[in-house]
Amino acid sequence: MFLPKHSSWLNQIETVFGIVMRKVMRRGNFTSIADLRAVPGVKEHLDLAPLRVAQRRWAAAAAALEPVLTRAQSGSAANADRVNSALRAIEQQWLLADGLPGRPWFKHALYAPKYTYAAMEFPGVREAVDGGNWPVAQAQLKLLVERMNAVAKAVERIAK
Repeated sequence: MFLPKHSSWLNQIETVFGIVMRKVMRRGNFTSIADLRAVPGVKEHLDLAPLRVAQRRWAAAAAALEPVLTRAQSGSAANADRVNSALRAIEQQWLLADGLPGRPWFKHALYAPKYTYAAMEFPGVREAVDGGNWPVAQAQLKLLVERMNAVAKAVERIAK
């Protein structure tokens, strides 16, 4: 069978994967609030201040949790079990009741897989920003802030 190089199926596959890389995989690649803010259109359409406040609250709660975790590791088994149960419950605070727009089976507000199955942070916000859907991005940002504050509150309860 004759397959000239200029029209081989392999060239077509390489072309398709090149398009996918440019349009999907490299698009909107941010892993922090600062990265999100740098995406074109975000400054004009999204107020990230509440997200930064929630992030700081979560970080402060996590810092206060460190001594509790240290005591739990060196304390009784009952105390360690109590702390472990509380930590498992924290993870559930990230769940969105209705899931992500267009993918309701993914419910985690902090991370989810992309369509390529690579990890994605702030998935509801990120997918809306990538699509230029600013009303959905605003709604997803509000949900992300709510979930992050719920997580911080749960961590604060354990840290006391």
